[in-house]
Amino acid sequence: MRQKMSSVIRAVFFSALSFSACLAFQNCSTYGAANNGLYDNLAVETCVGLTCEKDPSLLRISINNDNPVAVKTGTVASGAACGVDDSVCVDLGGSCEDGGFEDNLISYQITGGSVQVDEAALPAKCVNGRFSAQIPLPVGYDFANIHTVRLTIYGVENGQRVLNPSGGNFREVSLAAYN
Repeated sequence: MRQKMSSVIRAVFFSALSFSACLAFQNCSTYGAANNGLYDNLAVETCVGLTCEKDPSLLRISINNDNPVAVKTGTVASGAACGVDDSVCVDLGGSCEDGGFEDNLISYQITGGSVQVDEAALPAKCVNGRFSAQIPLPVGYDFANIHTVRLTIYGVENGQRVLNPSGGNFREVSLAAYN
């Protein structure tokens, strides 16, 4: 009798334990979208048409390349172009947010020390939260110096560039030469 009571108590105990473990993984609420525009593309993807609210604070860019980016030592000659002679280009890519703007652009700036070497807009754009850009190295690029590339994403509204007021719309990466 005592042994039978002990096995009944064990059975009830393990049943209660199993039931309480199942309750811990029970979710009674509905799932909702995250409200953080940095990590959730839903904030941008649902922004379509005339009801779209543009938010410059959501303009963001992140470079996913290693830092520093390796650049093959060579000579950048006049007339060399990305896609024709890839030794004169740096490929950068990563994630981005367009802030709900209908158009956006990404520009680059190359600096060597405190001197600006080159700056231009790129044909690259933020599309579905991603970007890919080929940065042309300027003619006479000095591979002996350490350079920095700064990418900046802008929202475009009525032909005017719009910046993130908190500065999250740019990122920098260093370039390091190798043979």
